[in-house]
Amino acid sequence: MSRECPWMPIFDADDWTTEPFLQIFSDKTGGQTKIKKSDYRASGVLPIIDQGSDYIGGYTNNLQTRSSVKLPCILFGDHTRLFKYVDKPFAIGADGVKVLEVRKDIHPRYAYYFLNRVRLPDNTGYSRHYKYLKRTTFCHLSFEEQRRIATILDKADAVRRKRQESIRLTEEFLKSVFLDMFGDPVTNPKGWKIIPLGQVIEKIESGWSPKCDTRLADEGEWGVLKLGAVTSGYYIDGENKALLSKTTPRRTLEVLPGDLLFSRKNTYELVGATAYVYATRRMLMISDLIFRLKLSDNLNVKYLWQVLSNKTTRQKIRRLASGTAGSMPNVSKSRLRTLLVPVPPLHLQEAYSEIVEKNNSIQSKYLHRSDGSDNLFNSLVQRAFKGEL
Repeated sequence: MSRECPWMPIFDADDWTTEPFLQIFSDKTGGQTKIKKSDYRASGVLPIIDQGSDYIGGYTNNLQTRSSVKLPCILFGDHTRLFKYVDKPFAIGADGVKVLEVRKDIHPRYAYYFLNRVRLPDNTGYSRHYKYLKRTTFCHLSFEEQRRIATILDKADAVRRKRQESIRLTEEFLKSVFLDMFGDPVTNPKGWKIIPLGQVIEKIESGWSPKCDTRLADEGEWGVLKLGAVTSGYYIDGENKALLSKTTPRRTLEVLPGDLLFSRKNTYELVGATAYVYATRRMLMISDLIFRLKLSDNLNVKYLWQVLSNKTTRQKIRRLASGTAGSMPNVSKSRLRTLLVPVPPLHLQEAYSEIVEKNNSIQSKYLHRSDGSDNLFNSLVQRAFKGEL
């Protein structure tokens, strides 16, 4: 027998128990202390966990802000739709976080993996998504089966995380070298010439968002780059693309190796994210939420990529964004052109670019390995929730 839950995968096993979300999870958000973003510290005794893409958003030394919810628990980003499994003392960051406690007869790690398979609407902008989540259906097996599945997925996830950590370390290396060579691009301690970005950008190209199929783009068919492709900082033809509907007329702005892409509209955490395109198959176009920056000969593309990716620069970019309540922040072309950037001698920019290229060859090996571990993990997850493990 096969049955389907709202926004959920199809379940093929006969021994699933199906229950409403609110019978499995309790919302324990009320009464919890929430720490404002402005009060985050770079280090401290208690981690702050919020709805951002990083697992830990910051730290605090105020132990009185510690969440009183029973551990382990699961955090849900009401805007970002991210789930985080928390089993150590923490404080809740900012707004938009739901703290969920799992019923005693449900294995918490199983519940976490299951929730990550929930299909929530992805076209609602910066609205809240808990209203959709709590209308879903939770499907589970006996507690022992839940524990067995969670153990298998934990082992696969550990391999995947090791690969991701290797990639993160190569990215940290590039940031460290950048700061040694050029200093912080906002405080500009080396005294480089400062100019508006518009003076070294020849063109800001914007794509469009045609009607797409929900499946991924197949080989030999035009695809549209999704916004998530920009948030990782680099792009090597991953899965962040949708298939262009065959009935949609072609108006292409093709993604090419060497492109510098900019997320003009996203959540507050991710608006202004920048990605360098290392490699891509052709027949892939840019959506209207993404800019492509075309530079003059006075600025190296990999140097600017690191400037725009820098943490302090990202804070400046967020201040350029506009938007109304309930909508995602947006950076216009005209405002982006006003961003002040340091311009060191071109030979130094090119020297850094060579370091990036050498680092890229190392990172590419990790990325290919990471793709393999990601595929294995995703395959196991799919099999687990089809009753095939």
